[in-house]
Amino acid sequence: MQNIFPYDLKFEKVDESTLPLDKTFYVYGDNLLESMQIIRWLGKYNPTELSCCKVKYISLSRFVYEYKYNNDTYYFIARSYFRDGLIPNDVLQVITNIDKPDAVVYSPSERKVLFGFESTSTTFAGNATWQRAGRTIDFLEKRIPFAFLGYTSKLDQSQAGPSTKPRRPSNIFVLFHILLSLKYKTPALVGFYEHEDPRQNSGHNINYIDSVFKYAFAHIFNVADKDVRLKKCFENMCSYYSTVKPNELSKRIMNKLLDINTPREIVDSIKGSINTPFFYDEDIKLFDWKPKSLHGLKDSIFHDLKIYQLSKNCIAGFCFDTRKLVDIIDSNHSVLSAPYFTLDEPTIIIPICLTKKDRDELVRTDDPYNGAISAFAEMYRQSYPRANVMIILTDHSLNNEYDVYQSKGHKIYKSITRYASILVDLDLTIFDKYSSNTYVVNQSRFTSLKVTEDNVVCFFDSVISSLGIRASFLNPPGGSWSDLILFPTSKFYYFKRNDIRADIAYYIPKKYHIGEAKDKFSSLMPSISKEYNKVMTIKNIIDSHLHESTITYDSFCLFYGNETEANAVLSQSLFDYVVILYDDNKYIYMKVVK
Repeated sequence: MQNIFPYDLKFEKVDESTLPLDKTFYVYGDNLLESMQIIRWLGKYNPTELSCCKVKYISLSRFVYEYKYNNDTYYFIARSYFRDGLIPNDVLQVITNIDKPDAVVYSPSERKVLFGFESTSTTFAGNATWQRAGRTIDFLEKRIPFAFLGYTSKLDQSQAGPSTKPRRPSNIFVLFHILLSLKYKTPALVGFYEHEDPRQNSGHNINYIDSVFKYAFAHIFNVADKDVRLKKCFENMCSYYSTVKPNELSKRIMNKLLDINTPREIVDSIKGSINTPFFYDEDIKLFDWKPKSLHGLKDSIFHDLKIYQLSKNCIAGFCFDTRKLVDIIDSNHSVLSAPYFTLDEPTIIIPICLTKKDRDELVRTDDPYNGAISAFAEMYRQSYPRANVMIILTDHSLNNEYDVYQSKGHKIYKSITRYASILVDLDLTIFDKYSSNTYVVNQSRFTSLKVTEDNVVCFFDSVISSLGIRASFLNPPGGSWSDLILFPTSKFYYFKRNDIRADIAYYIPKKYHIGEAKDKFSSLMPSISKEYNKVMTIKNIIDSHLHESTITYDSFCLFYGNETEANAVLSQSLFDYVVILYDDNKYIYMKVVK
């Protein structure tokens, strides 16, 4: 590497049509960063099988990662779902049903999706635990393995304070993936791993992500020992229960999860032809349902009806006496509710909100409850496939001023339409659960072709990564918004969600480079002073926390454009240099203008 970076670079474009179809895989992501991360992890956790990774470029929106396996070269192409041309129908189907995942691996030669991933760097706290659950279900229904990747523990920045402890995923979150694996006979895996910052670690040295990617590799390449690798994944997931509070789940469930034979039984059940019911039924002592979201109204609404919950932290209830529930609903209404239920089956009761208060105003809140509906319906239905689902709008009654029907067409109605037997409010008034706009897909989001800020940031990150430089902070659209690594130390600084921050920071001995990215010149200029101030904010944060007088700082901006535009930026701002990206039919260029 040269002594000074960045410097001018030129990359010859790869002709995509020359890549052998049977040795090529597409990794589509919510943004390019998500796709790149999955490809990098696939190589990182399979170093003896996949080696000699090189990064090449088809365009500014398609990056090619070359790996050697069994003396052959394989190509993993990172792409985003949106603004990058047509995507295969098989991919479109799994990202437009309930919710879209962070990344999918697709085989163009087989014309099918091979694996799905959800990866989060945020905290497993409150409703955030369930907001992504629907993404897992979309894949398992189509018999496609899915893995959820995230930190074993992490500080909750929304509740930051001197006494705040790192939050960990709940017991029921891991159980959810085991239940779905059994129900759909397809692996739903959890890949926990420890945070680099010891202050956020669980202290149990958990690393499940390794086994997840070893299995993902085996599944993608159809390796002979993939069942052995899959068993290791479930061994890890079951071992999670030896590190957490045992009283969140019933003793019988905990004993089953900690049984040494359970991982093998799960794998055998997945390979078999019958859904193996899990560990609860009417005779097991479940916890009494105590939903905080009903504001203490549970007993007054449901009188003496016995309702249970699967764990102490389970928001959904489970009622074995549906006939009595129907009598309660009908006692104050002229409309009969019995036609909505299968009376001889139990009923799952899921409280949700359609709105939340933000600065004294009601705003929409789709994500947490869209996932929660599918998660809890699927968990209870693993043992009772025909169970009814009753959804209660806990933020609405006849006295409320807002109109429930305004929610029609929003994505939460995908789950409501799909799962609800009946939809009621706190007065047990019955609402229409169908939305005619639920499955409308805006194709232009996927097909329009243009350079985006995501392309620009991720291209720059791929270049510095190939040179052995790790970003101290990266904030493309959809990227992690919180963690700033204070190189050359192992310290971290944590942004809160609404903090001001630039897009990229990287460290080369004795110098920090901090930059702001835009898709093009015209996006940068109207707010150029503001963008420079973002850079300075990060500079001041790093400087104040490192206390290193020998470190110097350079500021820069990054966009797709030309040298004339770069000089205009330099003449009208305080940036130290500008990095421009541009391309022609044969090459992609990265030029530094000072």
